[in-house]
Amino acid sequence: MDYYKTPPLRELDGIPIFSDQDAYIENYLQISSDHVAAISDESENPWIASETWEEMECSTLKHIISSIDELSNQRRPHSQLKVLDVGVGLGRLLAKIQSNSDTRLALHGIDISMPYLKIAKTKGFNVAMSKIEDMPYVDQYFDLISCTDVLEHVMDLNFCVSKVTQH
Repeated sequence: MDYYKTPPLRELDGIPIFSDQDAYIENYLQISSDHVAAISDESENPWIASETWEEMECSTLKHIISSIDELSNQRRPHSQLKVLDVGVGLGRLLAKIQSNSDTRLALHGIDISMPYLKIAKTKGFNVAMSKIEDMPYVDQYFDLISCTDVLEHVMDLNFCVSKVTQH
């Protein structure tokens, strides 16, 4: 892909992998696997009320759509905006962005959970398994990057913020 600066280490189920398994990823894999196993027809998140989760996402979505509209007005008509969701999870935020924007979008997501990425991929998003520290994208590729409920989990906040902002 023209947006990766390095080739993936490998692929699994069509998802490129850019980070080696370590204790950090293994810990999160257990959490996310428990989450995916607990998803039911009534709730995508057994640990938070659906209304609360929805309210939090809509608050974030409002700002993202505003930014997309502003960026769209600055670009030539019908050009595609490139959006990355760092910590894409189930792809819920990207799905909301897609359904609430009239702008042509290329939607990407990274996460360290293969169970989450498999679900996000089924929604048609370009996903990759990568820690923030190993972000594989060409610098300055994205027009907009979202990163919610992620940075409080990283080991080196300053380094991770610098990695996100360079893409």
